[in-house]
Amino acid sequence: MRLARAPMQVRLARRARSVPPGRPIRLTGAVRPRKALAVLTVKRRTPRGRLLPVSRRTVKLRKGRLRTSLRLRRPALYRVRLSVRRDARNLAARSGDVSVRVG
Repeated sequence: MRLARAPMQVRLARRARSVPPGRPIRLTGAVRPRKALAVLTVKRRTPRGRLLPVSRRTVKLRKGRLRTSLRLRRPALYRVRLSVRRDARNLAARSGDVSVRVG
């Protein structure tokens, strides 16, 4: 008998739409059902429109919630995304893109 996999719900939000270079960007998020780990991916948009990977790190979640900050030094438009891997009961999922302007 196969179990139906439930869709994950992943949310990510930022406090400020733009920050000066080197200042912290506060991020909050939530994963339902609860998970212990998630992957935070940051990409920078180039003047030609390409997205270049800047950072990809595994972050710990406390009771399915994320609270962290990033420091980005180069002025540009960045895209941040939170994702979780699949497991025996749930499919993989990711949040919507969150844009932050630095500079």
